[in-house]
Amino acid sequence: MTIDKIYVLIAFAGGYSFLALTRWNKAYIVWAALIGLVVVGVLPIAQLPLDIHWNVIGVFAGTLLLTGAFIFSGVPARISNTLVAHSPNMGVAMLLVCIISSVISLAVENVATVLIVAPIALDMARRQKVSPVPFLIGIAICSNLQGTATLIGDPPSMILAASEQMNFNDFFVYRGKPSIFWAVEAGAIASFGILWLLFRKNRQHV
Repeated sequence: MTIDKIYVLIAFAGGYSFLALTRWNKAYIVWAALIGLVVVGVLPIAQLPLDIHWNVIGVFAGTLLLTGAFIFSGVPARISNTLVAHSPNMGVAMLLVCIISSVISLAVENVATVLIVAPIALDMARRQKVSPVPFLIGIAICSNLQGTATLIGDPPSMILAASEQMNFNDFFVYRGKPSIFWAVEAGAIASFGILWLLFRKNRQHV
């Protein structure tokens, strides 16, 4: 292992640890790690503009704009409220909201998905006097899992597509074989079953 790789490993491990264990501003932590790599010479300043995946930045920025418009439209809340209103009990309602977050996350960045759906979950939990913790964990898992299923669902998917020259359809069929989308959906179906086992005890009427 070269000294440059060791520096990168240290910067990644240090930055990731601070992101996970502290409440510091995440942007500052990322910039500190990046500046550290520039200082030790791993990333030449003149090379930095060429190393940025500008198409990934563009897709991510466009996704955020569409997400903002989607939230402002009130459509996600309307869909969730309609499903909840027709649910026979709280457990089914909780599962349906998790499934909705999963579907939304196919096209919307998963953090934004949680921001869309979490207020609905908190309001439901408060009204029904149940703990929101398993509900919110279920929403986070569903949205995070589905984010990897499509090119536009999550920044790592965008980076993968840019690195391997993949297009949107490659996430469904890649070189004539079923791609990552189908593996993620198999995991999603399994996760819905597990969530139902956790939620089914909540049989009170919504």
